Amino acid sequence: MEIPKSWRLVKHSEDKILMDMGDGKFLDMAFTPMIATRADGATEWTTDYDDAFAKTIVDMVSECKIKMERL
Repeated sequence: MEIPKSWRLVKHSEDKILMDMGDGKFLDMAFTPMIATRADGATEWTTDYDDAFAKTIVDMVSECKIKMERL
C-alpha cells in the first residue's frame, strides 16, 4: 500500500494507531469479517455470525505483524 508522504501515523486516545491524512481527517483501517455460503460468483456476502466467531477471526488477524512505511 502506497501512503502519501504527507500522511503520518498518530496514536488515538483509544490506543489505536491512525493515519493522519491532514485537514482534520484520520483513517482507521478497520476489519470486518465477511462470510459466504458459496464459492462461486453467485454468492452473497454477509456479516451474519455470532460474536464468538467474530472474536476468533479478529484475534487471528490481530496477531499478524504489519509495518507501514512511507515511500
